[in-house]
Order: sequence, then C-alpha cells, then structure tokens
Amino acid sequence: MLNRWEPLRGRLCRDRLHRMLWEMVEIYSPSGKEEDIQCYLEGILQSAGLEVHRDCLDETRFNLRCVMGQGEPDFYLVGHVDTVADFELQERGPRQQGGILCGLGSADMKAGCAAMIESFLTLAEHLPPEQRPSVGLLLAVGEEEDGAGSLAFLANHRPAWVVIGEPTGLQACFSHYGYLEVVLTTSGRRSHTSLPEHGHNAIESMLQVLLHLGRAPLLRRPDGGLVYSIREMNSSRAGFVVPDRCEALIDLHLPPPSISKKP
Repeated sequence: MLNRWEPLRGRLCRDRLHRMLWEMVEIYSPSGKEEDIQCYLEGILQSAGLEVHRDCLDETRFNLRCVMGQGEPDFYLVGHVDTVADFELQERGPRQQGGILCGLGSADMKAGCAAMIESFLTLAEHLPPEQRPSVGLLLAVGEEEDGAGSLAFLANHRPAWVVIGEPTGLQACFSHYGYLEVVLTTSGRRSHTSLPEHGHNAIESMLQVLLHLGRAPLLRRPDGGLVYSIREMNSSRAGFVVPDRCEALIDLHLPPPSISKKP
C-alpha cells in the first residue's frame, strides 16, 4: 500500500482540504446531533464515486463507512465527527489565527477526519479501481459521550489495523489512556443555616476529602502518572439549611503503563 501511496503525496489538494475543514467546523455537531455533518461528508465522498455506507444507530444517527479495494478491509482510518457540547454558547465557528484554523472540534478531531477524507479523495482521483488498496474509512458518531458509534462498528467489523486521527502532535502513539469516572458522596446532618453547630455540613466534609486527594502523591503531576480532575460538585438544596448530602464527580485519566500492569 505504501508503494502506491508515495507517488500520490504531491497530489493532495491543500485548498480543498482547508475548505473542507473550514466547512466542517462551521457545522455544529455535538454528540447526539451529528446528522448534518454526516450528510455533508457523505455528499463529498459520494461525489468522488466512492462506496459509502450508512450504518444506522437510530433514525437520525449513523456512522459513515467508506471502503475501496477488494473484500472487507483489514485496515481502517478512523475518526469521530462529534464534538463536546457548547453549553456556554461561545463563538464556536471557524477562524484563522496566525495560520492556524481554530474553532470547536477543529483539533478533536475534525482536522483528522478531513485529512483522512482528503487521502481517500486523492486515491479515488488518481488510481483506477483495480489498483486501489483494500482500505476502509470510518467516520463515527458519539465518541465524546458513550462511544456508541465505535461499539456499533465493532459489532460487525474487526479490522486487524486501524489508524485513529486524534491530535498527538504528529507522533505515532501505539497505546492510549484509560478513563475512569469516580463519584464520591458525603453525608451530613441538616440544621438551619443560622444554627450550623446543630448540624453537620456535607460540603465541608467533601472539601476535606478532596483536599486529601489533592495531596496524594499518586494524583500529583509529575510525581504520579494519573491525571486527576474535579469536574462537578453538587449538594442537596432545601432553602436555608445546612446541606446533608454532597456529591463530587472526578475524572481519572490513566496513562498506558498503569493500565498494562498486572495486579
């Protein structure tokens, strides 16, 4: 495959790639609302005469799977088209800053998807069907939430090799971080806020727990390898009372060495 690809490197169309990425970032596509961008990308691939399949998850959500060559590919280029949601309604459209294209999802990972699509377009334009390598392209939905698109793909396809276009500074990564969500709950005793000494504040207990965790060597970078982040903290709400319950949601990202170690 590499022998066929090397002569085509100079045929990649930078202007088309830039235009496609710009238009992809213009399309707001948080997890669960990927239909518009998938229809846009489906049109681009089909206009090049490529074989494109919709693998449906429900009535409005579907992966796009594009294949070329003979038979079921053992090698896939994989990307996800969804982004995190823009809850704060900030400026999320594309913009150019010092030669860098910015915008919601530009790095994670619409740029990777655009690059992989451009490679498929180049192969389709410059190689006759009988010379095209057996390779697949998966544009998945739902990666930022529950991985629903990947799970749907793996239910029917198990390629031996995949390249995932997540941003890694153009460094090849052969392993990945694990992820763990931890929910901590503390309990207290209610009392009126004017008489807190008659109760026990669950928020204060939670803060003590979180301060203790923050001092733990395992969770302090660069001493430990784990990436530790407090994402949310909520308490019971009942007016002018000392809260009797507090809940904190913690994200733990585990580097590959800690996953591969056997207990």
